[in-house]
Amino acid sequence: MVKLLRMQKPIFKTAFTLVELLVVIAIIGILATLAIVAIQNTRKNARDTKRMADIKQIQTALELYFNDNGSYPVSSSVTSTIRYGGKVYMEVYPQAPTPPDGNCDEEANQYVYTEVGADNGSYNLSFCIGSQTGNISPGNKSATPIGILERDSAELTAIIARAEAEGFTLPSVSTLRQVDILIGAMKTSGFWDEQDLILNFAYNNTDLANFSRINWKNPSDPLAVRNGGLTYGVYGELGNGSNAHIDTNNNPSTYGGNYTLNDAGRGAVIFSAGSVIDGTANASINSLRNGNLDAHKINQLATTALSPSADLSGVGYKGVNRDDATNVRFYNKATELNGTANSSSLYNGNQYLMRRGGTYSSIGISFYHLGGSISQTITQNFRIAYNAYLVSIGLTAIA
Repeated sequence: MVKLLRMQKPIFKTAFTLVELLVVIAIIGILATLAIVAIQNTRKNARDTKRMADIKQIQTALELYFNDNGSYPVSSSVTSTIRYGGKVYMEVYPQAPTPPDGNCDEEANQYVYTEVGADNGSYNLSFCIGSQTGNISPGNKSATPIGILERDSAELTAIIARAEAEGFTLPSVSTLRQVDILIGAMKTSGFWDEQDLILNFAYNNTDLANFSRINWKNPSDPLAVRNGGLTYGVYGELGNGSNAHIDTNNNPSTYGGNYTLNDAGRGAVIFSAGSVIDGTANASINSLRNGNLDAHKINQLATTALSPSADLSGVGYKGVNRDDATNVRFYNKATELNGTANSSSLYNGNQYLMRRGGTYSSIGISFYHLGGSISQTITQNFRIAYNAYLVSIGLTAIA
């Protein structure tokens, strides 16, 4: 018999299609990328954590040194170790981990120690972190005896050094951070470089009347002098209308700075209205009033009136600028007022606040500056920055 052979069905093996393979490869690539990014972020955070731990260790060693010796070490002795007289305070001075992170570069990614003050009574330890670490934001930092400041600010370090040398009470670390931000904003806008004198009175702390006497622009200058019955409050100095005033200890005619005959500017942030903003021993020279007058003066004769009058009444920022021998500009907050008054000579005498001659004012002043003429843009940028500063320390924006 003939056997019939059954036809077997062919067996087909299944496999991934090209599209499926591409999808799988893409998913693997995405997962690999995410893993690499996560690893990199973890390493970056670890480096920043080590930087903060290093700074804390260095600060601890510096404080131990200070307790034993009454001053901080000179920078030349803080290299690979911190020691004195056979006593070791830090065996190995740490090096910042590499590579630098965030916006930090190779130069910033170092722990640079500098002693501050004639008697080494303070210090500045600069470093840089790439990301938020605890409550410290990324960027250049400055570790000091009172805490870590927002940036490596030589200006703020000098202000603190003067205050410590005088034995003045310091603002809180959080307030100093805002001061540092304000200084940075003034430098960026061009306001800072034009000034000879910057006095800030508003710190939201009634214990800082002495600290407010320091000229931010040149902290080594003679301190401003408080006279009469001044009242110091959270917004600054308040006059009494009878004898209270501030002698800035700045004589523009002998200072030799930015304030010159035909390139000059003065201004103040007023928190309580009064009559006289600033003036001199001569009642009719270099006086800025808190009103709508033609008697505002900037380097002109006592008999030379402004034309037309300028309204500087109310609270907020009030300023005057002389651009040349004839033209002057005033600012009442955001409003610009233009006038003419021929210049004559620089008055040889200190500039006062709340006083002109024998007339005193009950005005309240938060901030005062004196220097070269500043533009409308610089003026308004200052107002924005100062209002931000006031808000940051818990006060109301009034500039």
